[in-house]
Amino acid sequence: MNCMLTAAVVGVLALGTWLPSQSLAAPSAPLPPRPTFTPTPAATPVRPPTATPSRPSLLVGAHIVLYVQAPPAGLWTIVQWQDALGGWHDVQGWQGTLDNGYQKLWWVAEGDFNTGPFRWALYESQGGALLDVSESFHLPGLKGETVTMEASLRP
Repeated sequence: MNCMLTAAVVGVLALGTWLPSQSLAAPSAPLPPRPTFTPTPAATPVRPPTATPSRPSLLVGAHIVLYVQAPPAGLWTIVQWQDALGGWHDVQGWQGTLDNGYQKLWWVAEGDFNTGPFRWALYESQGGALLDVSESFHLPGLKGETVTMEASLRP
């Protein structure tokens, strides 16, 4: 019985040394092609697009909106910011005609929360005469908040 056990151990050892040498041998045929995955570069953060009343932004942020009673056709609105010396300056991205004939809505990035003061300036047309300005206000301070201003151009 001892001989059988010795023969079995020798056989397992011989098999153990033979199998690894077979797996390290060069394959007889080339390996099939494998797909190469290229990592996608990280997206560069950009300022979100302006929301419109018909398509509000789903991105984290807030809004400012102006409602105008009885606006003339072609009314041009500009949001302005006030500097430390009291001067008012146009915000380049927040200018345009009214949406739906009576309102203008702009998206506010979280990084701009609680800044101000700002105001709305209303012109008869782009490059036209100034008709009115709103009271000053600060941008929203909370995600999803909307700061609303109203203007009436009735005499």
